[in-house]
Amino acid sequence: TRQIVTSLGVGQETFITEASHGTRYVVGNSAVATVTADGLIRAVGPGETTVTVIYGHGEEVIAVKVEPPPSP
Repeated sequence: TRQIVTSLGVGQETFITEASHGTRYVVGNSAVATVTADGLIRAVGPGETTVTVIYGHGEEVIAVKVEPPPSP
């Protein structure tokens, strides 16, 4: 799992990660990963997808790559 940290401001000091701040997260392919309302990404299966972070009128697309675990 990975937590997306979303922030605003010149020094990126205002954190708006949580859904209660109005931030939304949308995953492109839920067979590869899921994302919670508060931006926690969880791997589901190998592959590549995107997570779009939306706040107000802005959005950012994050590339996500899930690799299979290494062989023992």
